[in-house]
Formats: sequence, structure tokens, C-alpha cells
Amino acid sequence: MSVIRQDAWTDNEDMMLAEVVLRHIREGSTQLAAFEEIGAQLRRSAAACGFRWNSLVRKKYNTAVELAKKQRKELKKKPKRKNEKHNFTYSKPQENSENITINQVINFLASLNNNNSNADVKRENDELKEENERLKRDLILLQDKYQSIQKDYRSLLDIMNRARQMIVVNDDKQAKYKNGNAQLQDAKK
Repeated sequence: MSVIRQDAWTDNEDMMLAEVVLRHIREGSTQLAAFEEIGAQLRRSAAACGFRWNSLVRKKYNTAVELAKKQRKELKKKPKRKNEKHNFTYSKPQENSENITINQVINFLASLNNNNSNADVKRENDELKEENERLKRDLILLQDKYQSIQKDYRSLLDIMNRARQMIVVNDDKQAKYKNGNAQLQDAKK
């Protein structure tokens, strides 16, 4: 029976951690601020969140991190409008930007799924290679043992054949045996 830790990270917590960190990256904030925010939500320390992010979760969301960095750069390129006059005019919403974002999300999810399945296939392949090598070593050991046993068996057969020949020679000398045993009776009786 395996014991599950009560403080173990769940997939949902990993996803929440990733969402908050990616949002902070997009907004130009620090990862430390993200760790503090999510730590308060999950009732974990910022250090624990940082460790979990750097040791495991970041690898799963590598492409999303790159996408968030690109979005942050695009936001920095846009001029800030603090000193501009507010001249409100109606402009048609750009449909393309939403489609790009949706397409990027779809591509990201597809690549994430491929990365996970590729990692699973690679891990399984490595395990099978190790098992194959172990079985080859076992086969060689068993073949060596079989040859040794076969050699001993041949030696035993040779000894038995020589013993049989010696008995035949003694029979020719009209040797008599007690009770069918290989003990000679006295010839005087």
C-alpha cells in the first residue's frame, strides 16, 4: 500500500502556478512576485512555488513561456499613452489578433501534447532497451551454465560406460555377485 503525501502538488495546482507565472511574464512583472501571489492562493511558501516551477512545471510550459516573453516585448514596443490627448473614435475591432491568439493557443496545446507523448514514448523505449540488455546478459549466463551442465553430464556418462565395461570384463571372468550387488562372492563357496 503506497502512502500519498498530504502536501503533494496536484495537476490543478501546477496549472494554477503556470497560469500566474505566465501572466506575470506577459505583464513584465517578476517571477518572484508570481511565486508570492500563487503561494498565498495555494497556502505554500514562495520558495516552494519557485522550486516547483523551476524543477518541473517550467519544462512542461516551455513554449508558453516563450510566447509570454514575445507578448511582453510587443507590449513594450507600444508607446505609453500617458501624455496623449484622449481622442476617442470608433474603430473596428481587429479580428486577426484574436484569431492569432487562438491559433497560438491551439498550436501550443498541440505541441505540449506532442512533447508529453514523445517523452512517454522515449521513456518507454529506454526502459525496453534496458530490459533487452538485461535479458541478453541473463541469456549468456544461462547458456554458460547449460554448457557446463552438459559437459558434466558427458563426463558422468563416460564414467558409467567405463564402469559397465569393467563389470562386463569381470563377468567374463565368471564373477559372482551377492544379491545382485556389485560385491563379489567368495569363489570357494
